[in-house]
Amino acid sequence: MRVCRAASLALLFPFIFAAECTPPGDDPDGEVVLTDDPLGGPSVKVQVIDIEPPVVAPGAPFRAVIFGSAFENGATVTIGGQGTAQTDLRDPNTLAVHMNALPPGIHDIVVRNPDEATATLRGGLEARAGMLANAAAGLDCQRITVAFEFDSFQLSTEGQAVLSEHLACFQARTGTVRLEGHADERGTTEYNLALGERRAGAVQRWLTMQGVLPGRLKSVTYGEERPADSGHGDQAWARNRRVEIVVSG
Repeated sequence: MRVCRAASLALLFPFIFAAECTPPGDDPDGEVVLTDDPLGGPSVKVQVIDIEPPVVAPGAPFRAVIFGSAFENGATVTIGGQGTAQTDLRDPNTLAVHMNALPPGIHDIVVRNPDEATATLRGGLEARAGMLANAAAGLDCQRITVAFEFDSFQLSTEGQAVLSEHLACFQARTGTVRLEGHADERGTTEYNLALGERRAGAVQRWLTMQGVLPGRLKSVTYGEERPADSGHGDQAWARNRRVEIVVSG
């Protein structure tokens, strides 16, 4: 259907009728309704509402969750003018990001969908000096122990939890992180040395993924040579299957 406005010529020439036709919604005397929804409902616009955590430490990588609406697969995130190292869409309202180090200050958060629809949260994130030192203050960062299952070098859920709990220890300091791989007494010397090396390597890969610089990570394997428990039963063996992490600097 088209809406037509009769021209003023109709007043002078009743038998001559001129008309100007415009599509519905474009009538300047009426209400213009814009919609992307074929059913006539309002379109959903991408927006950024919040970020957690809102305060991070400057100079160190971090992970965060961004909340909003209409996020799409393939969306990109920029914080303080820097792109994220990794962005994962959890659902249309949630993005999980892994960000490289930011300088101190207050930073904007920009989310851009693949169709170029963009939303900005002004001053949404603050990089504040002293955050890492505060986070590490209540932790024992001198020697951290990560346990492993029998004959395995895969990080368990409990092992990852220990590393996550002490992540500030690795980020707050700038010195070497020494990873010492160990095994229990079962198996040959050569096998246990290799197993200790693989366990240290698993921890090294996890820390690297969290943004700890690879050049700071030094691994060594002792196999069964330095047991934490000199016993010969299951309890002693469980204590000896480990990686000990020594943080310096």
